[in-house]
Amino acid sequence: MRPMSTVLSLAVLLVLALFVADGCSKKSTAPQGRVLDSRDIAKADGSGNGGGSYQKTFDATGTFNYHCERHSVMKARVEVIDPGPAASTVNINGATSAGFDPNPVTVGRNGTVTWTNRDAQVHTVTSDL
Repeated sequence: MRPMSTVLSLAVLLVLALFVADGCSKKSTAPQGRVLDSRDIAKADGSGNGGGSYQKTFDATGTFNYHCERHSVMKARVEVIDPGPAASTVNINGATSAGFDPNPVTVGRNGTVTWTNRDAQVHTVTSDL
């Protein structure tokens, strides 16, 4: 009979081997986790200049789905391609399914997307998990 520490060591190695093998079999160019997390973007003040804004530079290609945490109907995505535009802008126009405009927005790898709140309500830009 093997000592318990040897059995545990072999079990840990097996789990790690399965984890690595599973990770290598999936090809995803988009990083995992919360890529977009703007917190609250200030509302527009009615002057026509818009409210607050949020910027994010994307260093990996892929599709990034996001939503507004305050308004569940607001959903959109960023498509990062290579090559692609160096910069893109999204207007936040209201708490509707068309609130993020354009949707989707396309930007190149290492490009920056700027979201500007044009609405009289506070919004967020938050990654779907």
